[in-house]
Amino acid sequence: MFFTKIPEPGRESSTQSKVNTMHKESLDGFLDELQSRIEDDTARLYGPRACAIWKNPPHFGAMDSPSSSAELTGSCGDSMRIDLRIKDDHVVEARYFTTGCGPSIISGSRACTLAQGKSLEQAAAMEDQDILDVFDSIPEDKKHCAHLAAQTVREAIRRYWRNRP
Repeated sequence: MFFTKIPEPGRESSTQSKVNTMHKESLDGFLDELQSRIEDDTARLYGPRACAIWKNPPHFGAMDSPSSSAELTGSCGDSMRIDLRIKDDHVVEARYFTTGCGPSIISGSRACTLAQGKSLEQAAAMEDQDILDVFDSIPEDKKHCAHLAAQTVREAIRRYWRNRP
């Protein structure tokens, strides 16, 4: 058997330090390559516009003191929350959070982009296809993500109308 003496904290040998650096660089390289492959696969599967949203999703995150919000769970178990700031019956800001997959992230972001700046009636008229238009292609079993996003926007608006100040 081969045993290596574990140095005391802060007392690494220069050889051990070089080995640790090599392992870190190797791991960093592996992770960079893996991330690059994931991004390439995502761009191929969903298209460059959808991939750009997935990599840096606009509107992602909670909103302080929204005028209305809704959280729904889709058929796959993904949850989505949409927060709306409403002024003069227009959506002036929209934010979202999801526990879901890439298409849920893209759909939530797209739904917020489409709702923001619109009247409540226009935003409530959003359809699944309006969201799906950002994808060059999307597998059938992921299209429900767009439905979840549109439905969550409509529910937030419905709650606003019901509880209107």
